[in-house]
Amino acid sequence: MSGAAGEGTFGTGPTSFGATRVLLPLYERAATGMRNRLRMAPDAPPRLILPAWARGILRTDLALQEPGDATVGVTDAELASYLSTHHLAPTWAMEREVGQDFNVQNSGPVNPWPTSVISYMFPAGAFQFLDNGTLDLGLVRDSTLNAANDFQTFTETFEAVLCRGGEAFRINQAVTPSGIARAAA
Repeated sequence: MSGAAGEGTFGTGPTSFGATRVLLPLYERAATGMRNRLRMAPDAPPRLILPAWARGILRTDLALQEPGDATVGVTDAELASYLSTHHLAPTWAMEREVGQDFNVQNSGPVNPWPTSVISYMFPAGAFQFLDNGTLDLGLVRDSTLNAANDFQTFTETFEAVLCRGGEAFRINQAVTPSGIARAAA
């Protein structure tokens, strides 16, 4: 998110609450501050990019809540609804940063969830894809390639991302799918 005003990495640090109770208020606070500083409409939904596996950690956290706090099965549509209630437009991305992957599964216990969720938030339209064309030399054939009934191609694309302004945040938040919904009395 280089070049964006207000860019930065932040999170609230470790917490004793479950992943859902940590992430939703954090995203709400970040989005509300962004809307206020940029004079956006109160219901304007910033784009929130999360790793695709974050749906699983949120579902697990909700399933581990105390009886009566929630249902065990939460659909993708319900998760999207939770985020849209906070006026966020989620995108579940397969691409992720180092450390946001599951390790190779070996025999023994199933690998744990990653210990943090890295997500990105920015106003809709803040970034634009630039297509600067293509250099395409086409097929290349010579006597050696013809003898092997083969060919080569050469193509190169020129692409970039343009930051049109506003803020862009990288949010790195420690999480645990514990189901804990309130502080111990």
